[in-house]
Amino acid sequence: MKRIAILLSFFVVFISCANKVKVEEKGKQQVQVAVDSVLEKEEEEAEGHISGGEEPYYPKTEEALKRCQRRVREEGDAISYWGLEVYYEKNPHLENEMIGYTEIMIKKKKRNEPYIMNYYEYIKKSNSGKKNELMNRAIKYMKEMLKREEELEGEGDFYYILTRYVLSNIYKEGTYVPRDTVIAEYLDAGGNNLDSIIRVRQVRQVKKGSLP
Repeated sequence: MKRIAILLSFFVVFISCANKVKVEEKGKQQVQVAVDSVLEKEEEEAEGHISGGEEPYYPKTEEALKRCQRRVREEGDAISYWGLEVYYEKNPHLENEMIGYTEIMIKKKKRNEPYIMNYYEYIKKSNSGKKNELMNRAIKYMKEMLKREEELEGEGDFYYILTRYVLSNIYKEGTYVPRDTVIAEYLDAGGNNLDSIIRVRQVRQVKKGSLP
């Protein structure tokens, strides 16, 4: 599925670029367990929908497409969302519409980590005139997601590794946020509460006149 492919590609990049980070074998096993768990859960959910006579993954007619769109808007239905993913992938000139549907899923799902990563990916390749505004919203979602990490007791580690990697690069590049290598290093070291370190950095900025 496209979501898993995106996440796996992120992870490959993370491993190849993490020259300063040693990934323990146990960590790799946890990542694989996380991926397997996601796949298994999604397959079970898909089987439940299909056996109940629900809409297949890909909406082949205009009516089916509208039904998928409605189910995402009203119910946050994962199967319908997957159908939209496939549809818009085959119609890339319309793919910006997936930004809105993905944000709906973020708001409707308690465990919304995959949708947050999808949201970032869609915005990154978007040609929207509001790209900066949308990317700042994606960054906000990723920050909020990291705050939940300790509450989950190790569940979904894969997504948090990816999120830290993405946010670290954003702070290193300074494209959508002020460039700050200290925050990037905090993320690389496993930090998950950006609000606290950003407040500290802002206080120092006021005292010293600029960030070191």
